[in-house]
Amino acid sequence: MKKAAILGVTGYTGEELVRLLSRHPEVELITATSENESGKKLGDLYPPFPRFRDLILCTAEQALQQPVDLVFLCLPAIESSRWGKLFLDRGSRVIDLGADFRFSTASAYKTWYGTSHPFPELLEQAVYGLAEWRRQEIRGARLIGNPGCYPTAALLALLPFVQAGWVAEEPVLIDAKSGVSGAGKTPTKTTHYVEANENVGAYKPGRSHRHVGEIDQELNSHSQTPMRVIFTPHLVPQTRGLYASVYFKLRSAHSHAELNDLLRHQYEAEPFIRIVDPQLPATRMALHSNFCFLAAAAVKDTSYAAVFSAIDNLGKGAAGQAVQNMNLMFGFLETMGLC
Repeated sequence: MKKAAILGVTGYTGEELVRLLSRHPEVELITATSENESGKKLGDLYPPFPRFRDLILCTAEQALQQPVDLVFLCLPAIESSRWGKLFLDRGSRVIDLGADFRFSTASAYKTWYGTSHPFPELLEQAVYGLAEWRRQEIRGARLIGNPGCYPTAALLALLPFVQAGWVAEEPVLIDAKSGVSGAGKTPTKTTHYVEANENVGAYKPGRSHRHVGEIDQELNSHSQTPMRVIFTPHLVPQTRGLYASVYFKLRSAHSHAELNDLLRHQYEAEPFIRIVDPQLPATRMALHSNFCFLAAAAVKDTSYAAVFSAIDNLGKGAAGQAVQNMNLMFGFLETMGLC
């Protein structure tokens, strides 16, 4: 039985991790932290998960004194780096659900986060945790940068076509929509019920969202030619779920059937990918799961293709993917605790 810790358990991703770990047969959650709720029982915060109800929340400093096999970091940028380094030095493996270990270079991190990475040497050993594309690297990793929710949906849709050389040129267009939980638990005007209900709005359009750098990086790691995206996210009035519509110019003509056959060929052995053509994906398909639902279409009278991707932003876009990565790291069945 592996011993795990969650740093930052009171956010939405922390709660989702508790839900998933509560049904995992090979992992015991032995410590969970909250600087504001320290001293309370986990069961007081999350009554539906009785397995860990008597676990007493502690501070991160207190958690550091307990030997654990794996730490899930659900913390703000920079803070994740600090605690990740401390736990790595004590022999624990680390999965960061934030952005501190997603970039392969310190310069890219500074470009998109506006500050220097405090431990650039760790970026060399960190593995980007998109399991369907980096499975072998994840199996041997001590440090995982769990992908962001938008990049997960977009990359799973795009990478088969990029790798096959079917994408003609940049930019690739990504129109994405997320439920309000994707904005985090801290209340803001944007996420206030009166503002979010019956309302759809774009934010950080074009190339201003931090996830652009992450998507660019991974596309270019699988492409023979330079790749860039234009990405616009939207907040939609639902709690969870994320939908990405991706458009790109084809290098040569391919039919609707050929586009979907490529997806099926790429993902036929993947336990968490479903190609739903002739249907189109919908967020309700993915709710409370670690699945990604995909379908592609040729855009009539053009040389463009469209790919549609639906995930749960807290599942495949965060905690579910983290547990999938944990399973790979420890040699468990990849679907354990997730199906």
